[in-house]
Amino acid sequence: MSYRRNNIKKYVFISVFAAVVFTVYSFTTKTFAAIISISPATQQVVNGNVFRLNFSINTEGQAINNAEGVVQFPSDTVEILSIDSTSSIFGLWVEPPSFSNTTGKIEFNGGIANPGFTGSSGKVFSVVAKAKKEGAASFIFSSATIRANDGLGTNVLKSKNSGTVSVIAATSPKVPVVSTKTPPAVPISIPDKAITYTTNEAPILTSTTNKDQNMWYTTKDAILVWDMPLGIEGVQTSFDNVPDGIPAGPVIKTSQKEFKNIRDGISYFHIRFSVKGGWSPISTYVFRIDTIAPEETLAIVTTNTEGKPVIELEGSDTVSGIDYFTVAIEGAQAQKIVAQNNKATFLIPPMPHMGAYNVTITAFDKVGNKKESKTKIIIDTINPPTVETSSTVIKIGSTITITGVTPFPKQQVYVFMKSPQKEKETTLFDKIGWLTDSQKATVIDTDKKEVTTGLLGGEISQYKIEMFLVMSDDKGTFVFDSDKVKREGEYEIWTQVVNDLGEKSLDSNHIKIKVISTFVQRIIDIAIRYGYILLLFALVVVIIIDFKLKHKLSEAFRNTGKIGQ
Repeated sequence: MSYRRNNIKKYVFISVFAAVVFTVYSFTTKTFAAIISISPATQQVVNGNVFRLNFSINTEGQAINNAEGVVQFPSDTVEILSIDSTSSIFGLWVEPPSFSNTTGKIEFNGGIANPGFTGSSGKVFSVVAKAKKEGAASFIFSSATIRANDGLGTNVLKSKNSGTVSVIAATSPKVPVVSTKTPPAVPISIPDKAITYTTNEAPILTSTTNKDQNMWYTTKDAILVWDMPLGIEGVQTSFDNVPDGIPAGPVIKTSQKEFKNIRDGISYFHIRFSVKGGWSPISTYVFRIDTIAPEETLAIVTTNTEGKPVIELEGSDTVSGIDYFTVAIEGAQAQKIVAQNNKATFLIPPMPHMGAYNVTITAFDKVGNKKESKTKIIIDTINPPTVETSSTVIKIGSTITITGVTPFPKQQVYVFMKSPQKEKETTLFDKIGWLTDSQKATVIDTDKKEVTTGLLGGEISQYKIEMFLVMSDDKGTFVFDSDKVKREGEYEIWTQVVNDLGEKSLDSNHIKIKVISTFVQRIIDIAIRYGYILLLFALVVVIIIDFKLKHKLSEAFRNTGKIGQ
């Protein structure tokens, strides 16, 4: 029996050990899997020529949802002309691919929604560059991170493969060699921009008019150019609104294309080389054209969650979309508000009074086209004060202090304080029902202190609201100090401001303060609370004892009388 038990323990141990090893192995094989590469890894370029580099990711079976990195290059040897991320696996860019020929850096940070990307050649972006000086130019990842689509952002980067470009001098024509023994050699002339074409290279496109494919432009005319390497028969092109369109039509031998009167919106130019036996990969260039101004802007005055007046703006632009709005009230300096999904919220600054105001609203689309709208808004409230306190928990006998600020200097500020009270403290008139129809009684004393006794369900509630007046200073700030609080419980304070015209603001933010008592204070409170009951009980006991004593004395006297008889 003991032998069997030991065997079972041994098998359990081996199974657990194997499971742990398998788990660790599985984790390690899935943790570091992705490779980010620059291709081609090596290439030779004639000085002054344009070349392309492709940045791609091989996830090796691991789903990813983000990649970021910094690539350094020698800006004295090469210069970046443009970056193309139109067919990238990433559709969400925290930091779109960008470059600096001053610092010699390329930076990017892209993402993709669930379920992420899995593949061996996911394009991140491509770079078009130009050789400036003879020498070796290495594009090296100084930092890079690839995150798994595991909900944890696990870095699964395994390796970073750089790319090197060798810039060589342009080849000069060879001088023929004459020999008396052999016939002269045939001279071979190689043009300055001679590039031997291979079928896996797509045309490299650049534009002097629409340099950035991610930007919008207002001009309808554009020019595209590309190199014509040796070994191609011509190019085939098409121009449409299909992102993955295929070139069609005749093969022509040209190195540029001029466009006239491009339509508004997004258009795509597709091109591929014709070579003996087939076609090259397709290159696509994106044109974003917007010459149409936005439409009228809708403006609605309302209040935000803090009770402050705002203007809700909503514009419409059918092409590039609204980029931002500017708002000017009564000819004041316009303020800029960035739009999100063609909408924005404008916080109305403190106005001197309520009423109608003329407002000029200008909507700008993403290319700079603008549309000005004029309207009137009705301000039916003024901005309330903002209040705060240094402590939200105090002891009985302390003072409640709040500080506040209002847009209106040297103006009256109403301070409202809601405090707990007991039912026994209500007046006799309250108890017998001498109340107003609204079920609250209000009294204003000579100190401009308003006291309101609130009711709940027709019964006297256990709170009261007091109103005090303070003045804001020349900067709009004010301070309120209460009397020493005498009862524990929750206190609530808020304020209103009144301008020169007697217009009241909405309530400020409400502050809740908890008042607590110490142990000694609780003992005293209990003694006061139950002292009268104990006194009454003692009085009753004394009366009963007195009555009994008198009764016994009376009987004693009666008995004495009987004995005397």
